[in-house]
Amino acid sequence: NFLSTYIQNSVAGYANYVMVPNQKNTASNSFLTANYLQDDWDMVQCKISKMVLSAVSASTNKGWYIKLISEMTYHLRDTIGAECIYLNTQATNRAVFSTWEKLGYKLGNTTHVFSFLNK
Repeated sequence: NFLSTYIQNSVAGYANYVMVPNQKNTASNSFLTANYLQDDWDMVQCKISKMVLSAVSASTNKGWYIKLISEMTYHLRDTIGAECIYLNTQATNRAVFSTWEKLGYKLGNTTHVFSFLNK
């Protein structure tokens, strides 16, 4: 439910840009969203943008995660003018870290948040 709501909100304007595969004979069963964050550039003194949420169908879009991340990197850098781009994932997602490193990204830090629920 969270992902479907997020996707609907992204398309409705929460994200500045939504990228999907657009290639003949390829299903568009994947997406990547980005926030340009241009309104914050002066305050943080850095032209920074964020890739927010991605999903890739393993059955119909195998290999598209790296393509989407690569193309969004070019879009944010060359079209929008971002000088710094950041992404988030789970701290244990080594496959994603490996993909990012292939594209020149470096791991900045990892944080764990633990919470307890008293019943």
